[in-house]
Amino acid sequence: MALKHPVCNWRLSKRLPWAKGNSSLSRLRHFPTDTLKIDRAFISRIDTDADNRAIVRTIVALAHNFGLKVVAEGVETPEEVDELLAIDCEYAQGYFFSRPVDEDTAMHLLSAGHCGKEPFPRRALKESSLVRSPC
Repeated sequence: MALKHPVCNWRLSKRLPWAKGNSSLSRLRHFPTDTLKIDRAFISRIDTDADNRAIVRTIVALAHNFGLKVVAEGVETPEEVDELLAIDCEYAQGYFFSRPVDEDTAMHLLSAGHCGKEPFPRRALKESSLVRSPC
């Protein structure tokens, strides 16, 4: 499990090691957090792989049952975005929105309000070039 102190919104978020069995789920209940991040390994091929889609749908539903928001990591295609929207994933980040940027560019984007303070939009998403996640 990794903790991070985000650049904006000052949230704590954690990545749970979903392949590690029951201990991950017990941590989900007992560790104070408001956001769960889903690894790119599950997001990849979500539009063509029924197993990946079922896993992500289940993780999103479980997180929502615990009152958590969900970030999909490593989103690269419009088809992945469409699938994530269909299963009510609130946030996404990845190359679809932006390639990594240097510190100056990141500061410019943050100061201009491009931090993803709101869930990624359900309209005009394909035209977006901004990272949409809770940072």
